Amino acid sequence: NPEPQKAFSWPELNLPIAIVVRNLTLDRGYVAVNDQAYYVDAITASARYGPGSLVFDALQVRTAASEASLSGSADLSYPYQFDVQLDWDLQPLPGDAHTAFVPAAVLDRAPAGQLALQGDIADLTVDASLARPVELSLTGHYLTGLDERPAAVDAEVSWSRQPLAALGVELEALSGSDIA
Repeated sequence: NPEPQKAFSWPELNLPIAIVVRNLTLDRGYVAVNDQAYYVDAITASARYGPGSLVFDALQVRTAASEASLSGSADLSYPYQFDVQLDWDLQPLPGDAHTAFVPAAVLDRAPAGQLALQGDIADLTVDASLARPVELSLTGHYLTGLDERPAAVDAEVSWSRQPLAALGVELEALSGSDIA
């Protein structure tokens, strides 16, 4: 007779210690990925870990032209309840080799927006908005299927009426096409 399988048990991610970081600042550094270095002007953080949760009061990364910030909290035991907010304003650096072939109209419309995630690993709510290069929002509810409920997605994307120029498309480029 085969042994009966134990029911799956989600792991506890907490340790019996608390770690608190207040106003940590790292100035002028870089992250290397393969042979490419990405320079950072500053990283600031305030966070707490343990005993039952992880809290980011603030995590901010700044480069010469871009900024991203994260805040939120997460429980370290099932169902891993969380509430997270991310804001970003990403601008390419002047002379960045990755942007050499990108039209200026697109560079002028580098992404900026925000994202909020709430829920747990079985039931997730998403609220996202893009302010640039176009105005767009997404709200949704996602059941992952990791509990007794079947997986399901209910989402709505809103795209307000915007001129094509918001996309960085020259109107003259569309003349003679089926879109014009």
